Amino acid sequence: MINKETLLRGDKENPYHLSIGQVIINNQNQIALIQKSSGVLTLPRETTYIEESYAEALVRGAQEEIGVTIKPIRFLGSLITSFNRDSETVIEKSTLYFLSIMLEETENNLELDEIEDTVIWIEPTEAIEKLKEQDNPEYEIIHRAVGE
Repeated sequence: MINKETLLRGDKENPYHLSIGQVIINNQNQIALIQKSSGVLTLPRETTYIEESYAEALVRGAQEEIGVTIKPIRFLGSLITSFNRDSETVIEKSTLYFLSIMLEETENNLELDEIEDTVIWIEPTEAIEKLKEQDNPEYEIIHRAVGE
């Protein structure tokens, strides 16, 4: 039986995860990256809830992780990756990416696993290079967003 709580999050019975990611551009044409405590850089991503729209997930994710309000602009494509939920469960993660424009700053509302994350705002070309250095395929999503 599939657990409704993990329907889009992935677990042993249903090892598939759905996330919404975004390239958020501020008024200085910089984009937001999340820097994990390990040094790994990613675009902002948020696990979706079954009852919310893509736009709602984007708005919620930007507010929770980055501390900004946004306006979604367009769909940029998707990536499929995988991660280990535990020592026995490999989860296939599908992430749908969108371009969003930052409207204003607000307070962020980090979840426990995000407390040590840092938001950095950098030029798109620098973000592309940093993600390439880490073999993170999200650099291609930034390319699609800004055409560089």
